[in-house]
Amino acid sequence: MNKYRHCVIKSFKHDGHLHRTWQRNWLVPNERLAAAQRDENMIVLINRQTPIQEADGKLWISRVPAVSFLSPENGIMSLHCLRMPAFVITVMWRHRRSCKGMY
Repeated sequence: MNKYRHCVIKSFKHDGHLHRTWQRNWLVPNERLAAAQRDENMIVLINRQTPIQEADGKLWISRVPAVSFLSPENGIMSLHCLRMPAFVITVMWRHRRSCKGMY
């Protein structure tokens, strides 16, 4: 079944303190992923106009849809903000430890 599951993304600063949370994201079901993403056990999340809460409590709404790709094996996450016309902002970072079992 192609059921999308609600997830919250939390980002942390290098010192372990909370940076911000993306509150409304949807986990893309495995059967909807490309074969290469499935083979890598990649976690793919999508959002659109999600509430984002900063560590200081400030809340704002994202203006653009985004796709997040998380590779549990190597701890790399990339966030792709989609803007029109055909413009993508990509942010990538590496986790200090593996992300296995994080969702």
